[in-house]
Order: sequence, then structure tokens, then C-alpha cells
Amino acid sequence: MKKRFTLILASMLLTMGAWAEVLLPTVSDGTAMHYYRIKSLRTGKYAAYTGDNTQLAQMADPTIECIWYVTADGENYKLHNLATENVYAGVSSFTSTGVTVYIKENPYRAGYVCISTTEDLSSNCWDDQGSGTKIGNYNPRENDNEGTSWTFEKVDAPVAETYTFVLTEEMSGQEFTGEYICYTYEGQKSIPTCVTEMGGELVEPVWNEVNKSLTATITFPIPVLQKVMINSFSGYAHWYYVSGTDVKVTKTAPTAETVNNYLWVIEPTLTEGKFTFAIKNVATEKYMSSASNENQHAQGVVTVSETGTQFTLEGSNQFKIQDKYLSTNSSTTADQFAGTWASHGGTKNNVYVADHISYTLTDDAGNTFEGSCEGYARVDEPMLTGAHGYTLSNASWTNGNHFAATITFPYPVSKVDGATNATLLSSYFNAKQWHAVDGNVLVQTAGANLAELDYWMWAIYPTCNDGAFTFLIKNIATGLYVTANSTGSKLDTSGNNYTGADGVVTLTESGTAFSIPSERDFAFTINDATAYLSINSDQDTNVNLGVHTGAHNGTNVLTPSFAQLEKYQVTIGSTGYSTLYTPIKVAVPDGITAYTGELNGEWLTLTEVENVIPVNTAVVLQGTANTTYTFSASSDVAAEIANNALAGSTETVATTSVEGTVYTLQSHTEGVAFKRYTGDNLTGFKAYLAVESQTNAIRIRKGSEEGTTSIENAQLTMDNENVVIYDLQGRRVEKMEKGIYIVNGKKIIK
Repeated sequence: MKKRFTLILASMLLTMGAWAEVLLPTVSDGTAMHYYRIKSLRTGKYAAYTGDNTQLAQMADPTIECIWYVTADGENYKLHNLATENVYAGVSSFTSTGVTVYIKENPYRAGYVCISTTEDLSSNCWDDQGSGTKIGNYNPRENDNEGTSWTFEKVDAPVAETYTFVLTEEMSGQEFTGEYICYTYEGQKSIPTCVTEMGGELVEPVWNEVNKSLTATITFPIPVLQKVMINSFSGYAHWYYVSGTDVKVTKTAPTAETVNNYLWVIEPTLTEGKFTFAIKNVATEKYMSSASNENQHAQGVVTVSETGTQFTLEGSNQFKIQDKYLSTNSSTTADQFAGTWASHGGTKNNVYVADHISYTLTDDAGNTFEGSCEGYARVDEPMLTGAHGYTLSNASWTNGNHFAATITFPYPVSKVDGATNATLLSSYFNAKQWHAVDGNVLVQTAGANLAELDYWMWAIYPTCNDGAFTFLIKNIATGLYVTANSTGSKLDTSGNNYTGADGVVTLTESGTAFSIPSERDFAFTINDATAYLSINSDQDTNVNLGVHTGAHNGTNVLTPSFAQLEKYQVTIGSTGYSTLYTPIKVAVPDGITAYTGELNGEWLTLTEVENVIPVNTAVVLQGTANTTYTFSASSDVAAEIANNALAGSTETVATTSVEGTVYTLQSHTEGVAFKRYTGDNLTGFKAYLAVESQTNAIRIRKGSEEGTTSIENAQLTMDNENVVIYDLQGRRVEKMEKGIYIVNGKKIIK
């Protein structure tokens, strides 16, 4: 007799000082269905199905994959998820029969239940793992029980309807048709379990509510209906090939004469709502066939035959026949027979697209890399090397052997013959920045001087040949490239030598093509040995960048970091004025005043910035002539800036790329003004005006008195032999004291 459970009143929850109710799920028996969401106490998220052979997840916004029901298994349960026809068998497994599940009140947390495959809850209880992403196993304890505490929330029954589907395989165009029960829950629809159970995906599904049908393109997690090579996973890494009627595995790569024995075509079939796969050898045109008799250590041998075996696909890389997996036939690495195993480290297989692989890759900077890889490539990517840490997105295969994707590097790259994405580079060992000096690359202690910023800025240009990435590093100021020399050991600006260095780094027109074997190391090969860019000594002063074939001093292999600019220097020229564009929030140093500017006709009215300049702000600076000031990053609150007409960027840009007439701060008869700019490029980290105007100069003033400017420089004025100064009484004077004067017919405030 099937048991039904109802709400029961829990004991007092001592740990919380309140009463709670435990909801045990009501059994569904086919005639009456009861659906639930299962919620974690600690994370507040819901248990979610992610695939028959992948670990349960947690979701904050529940989907169909979060809908569960239970059936009776004696006095206990079988646990079902609406997204699969299989039954819960563990946190990473759903099978046709499932396992007994025990749902009991948590002995250490009244009002909540444990979900376990062991009756005494001693192990295998659901646990949220504290991460809020996956569900694992744990056992509840008196001092550790939140993660194993769950509640069942009853939900409305999803709408179940019979849908027909037509699924078109992406590359071959082969169609698969069938029927399935489609569940609709809060507007979401389930997809056929034949897709989810083997990790497939639907592309651009179209739902027809009139005739209850689904049409979509299906992508399998393995390449189908094209030539592939199959390689056993784990430490075995053997290729499957045919010898006579036997299927064997070997580490030996195929030759032109034997390659067809290594090539296979995976043919999918849809039968009774499940996908199965036949694996055909190209040379013999026969199919892999699994026998039940034992051979060596395996539970079965693998041969080829006219009909073969229909394998199911578990996950994305395990071919399964009943309860056994296609695998190498023992734990040795020598050539051997292929076999089938119930459990073995070599049962996972990588499937490689065969023949000549061509690729088209596009990066975020707009570079396009086209080429080919000899040999065979994994289905998820061609054999790319030399660019550790990259990610691929929008990947697709066409014509069976052309791979296209977007590649994203963990470091900023620039477009070859295009826009420059300049960055700072610094030593990992002493966190000091690179800069170019007299054809060498030095590692500098102080911050970059914005007057010479381009000597501190670098552009990284990627190249991909035959699937291997290399990178050139160009200095922005000189246009020259970082070059590793195999001789020389110049140490520092004092002329000391350091014999531990294997070479120095200079700048040349060609440069060294670097590979990147890890996310922070620029590495390259000299004399068939991997050498690293490194600081050339353990001194914490200005030193040459050097070359080391091993870790210098054990720790200081140079690892370029792409950190934000944290401090930089600005030199005020002879006029007493300069400009700055800062991408980060910086403190205004003592002895200098920063202004934003509001445009009023042909006047720019300046407003002083108090203490901190906000991010992405352009300003006019006033300070002591011929003095260098250091601007440092600030964590203080910056006042809001309004109506600032000044603009700028961190990069040197073409003047023609800026809309409007461009004006820059220049010397003027009144001291300084924004005058029309005729140069080809606008320097990075400098301010400018871009307005719809045809005037030759935009004068600047402090305050709002129209026709009066207070941007003065007495020394500059007196040095100009054409300047005539009068006070307001009409008397000619030699120099201006504090007050208002007439200079060349215009009022000036001193």
C-alpha cells in the first residue's frame, strides 16, 4: 500500500527560538501528481537538475529544472525531476531505475529535512556546499547542519501536452523526428529528454502552439557524421584504431598509409525517444562492436562488425553499452586491445575532428586570425598554443573541419595596423613599471611622467600561425619592439654588471615574438630553452629588463601585470599652466589648483575642483612654472562635476577622429587660452575642447565677469615686447599688481 504523507507539526526549534513546520512531500501515484521545489535553508536557492550525469545545481530563480516529485519505494521514496525521464540515483546521476531516497527530519534542525540515500543519514545527505552553486553530499552535525537542511515547497502542476519535434543536426542537416511530453511551467517549456540526457543543445527553437510542435537545430556535444579520431582520456591518451577485426589503442600517431584505420564516423540514431550512436571505421566501413567475453582486465572486448553496437553517450565523452564504457583494456600505457569497463580511468574519450583543420578567430580588438592546424583538433577548439588563459566563445564548426570563434585574451591586445590599446606593464617581482630609455627597456621605481607617458605605454600585437600564438610588444613613443638578446648583462643605470643575467632587453624595429605559457609570463625560446623576461637584478632601483633561462633569485621571473595607472607625474611648463585627463580618481597635490570649464560662447569659465578629481575627468592645472607634481590614486569621495566642456582620453588619438573644431591650451597674448589645434594627433592624458566654432581662440576666465579674464602670467606678459598695460585710470604701468588692468585693449584680473 502506497504511503501518503501530510503536514506534521515539528518540535520547537530551539536554535531559533520559534516553531516551524516540516513539509514532507506527498507521493505521486500516476493519477494524482504533486510537484515541489526543494529549497536550501542556508542559500535560499532551489535544487536544479542539470543533466543525467552532471552535478545538481542551485538556482535563485527557479525553472522547470527545479520542479520535483516523489513516488513510493516501499516506506520511502524515488525522487524524480520534471526535466528528465530518468530517476535520481545520486547528486551527479539519474538512471532508468534510480535509488531509494530517504527524506527525514534533520535531527539537528527541526522544521527542515535531510535528503539522503542512506537511511541513518550518516552520509550522502544533500548539502549546499556553502557556495550556492552546486549540491554535494555531507552528513548533518549538531554544530554544522544548515547546509543539509531543506524544505519542500508545493507548486502548481505544470501543464503537460504532447508535442512533436523535428530536430535538424547542425552540420549535416540530418533530421530527427519524434514525440514527447512537453511541460509548461510559468511560461517555460521543457525540451525533449533525448536532447538533455546526452548534453545536447537546441539552437533557435520555434514553438508552434497551434499544432503543438517544436522545430530546432540540434548540436551534439561530439562531432557527428564526419571523420574523427577518438582518444582515450586520463593518463592513457591512446588512439583507437582497427587492426584486422580488432579495435586496438595506441600512442603511435597515424601515417598517411594508416590514417583511415584511425578514422571513425559517429552516426546518431533516434529510437524510442533516445539517441544512440554507431561508430563506423573509415578503412573497413564496419562498426565498433562490444562483446561480453573477458579479455585481459576488461569486462569485454571491442571488435568491428557489419552491424556494430549502438552506444549511448553519457556526459560529453563517455560511450556506454548497458552498464559498461568504451575504454582502453588495462591500466598500462602500452599498445593494447580496446575494451569495455564498468568503471575505469580511461573510460572518458576526447573526440577530435579529423583531417586538415582551418580556423577563423576574431579577438576583441578586431584582429582576425585565419589559418590551419595540421593533424587533429578537439571539437571545442583547434590546437591553439602559446596564449595561455584565453577563452573562446561563439564557437562553431562548418563543413566538418572549419572552426570559427571569438577569442578573448587575459591581457589587452591591439589591432594590427589599427587602433592601439596601450597599457602599462610592470614587474611582478617589484611591481615597477616598464619604460623605454635610449633603446633599452628599464624597470622604473617612480610613477610615469605624463609629459613622457608614451615612453611608458606598450601595445601588444597577436599573431597566429598554424594554431600557435605569438605576441610582439611595441613601445608607443618610439614605435620600436621589445627584443630579447641572448648576450649582454648590463645591470643598472650605475653601470654595475650582473653575471646572472643571460641577456638584456632592447628595442628594435623587428622585435621578439613572445609566447605566453601562463597568464602572467611572457616567455620565448633562446637556444631551444625557455627564457623569461625578468628584471636584471634584485636591486629596487631603475634597472634594465633582462633575460633569464631560469627563475632569477628564485622568485623574480617577470610577469607583466596590466594594472591600472595608480600614480603619474605632470610637469607644469613655463606658462604656469597645463592640462590633464585622468581615467582614475586622483588627489590634487599641494601647490597646484585644478579647474573644470563651462563653455559660454567664446569664453571658458573655470571652476576649481576641491581636493579630488573624479574618474574620467579633464581639467586645467595651475601651479609653479617648470615644476613636476605627482598625482596619486585616491579613495576619498569626489564632488560631482557638472557642465564640464573639457574632454580627453588615455590614448593618443587622431585629431580627425574628434567631432567639431579642436582647441588645446596654448600660449596667448593674455597668458594662455584654448587655441585652434592644427596637429595630426591629440596626446593621451591631456585635455582639449571640441566645439562647433570657427573662432581662432577660446579665452578663459575664473568667475563670470564677461569680457574679463583672470588667467594671467605676469612674467609671460612682460616678456612680450608688444604688450602694453594700463590701469583703470588710464596710466601706463610696467607690471601688474593685484587688481584689474587693460592689456592690449582687454581687461585682465590679477
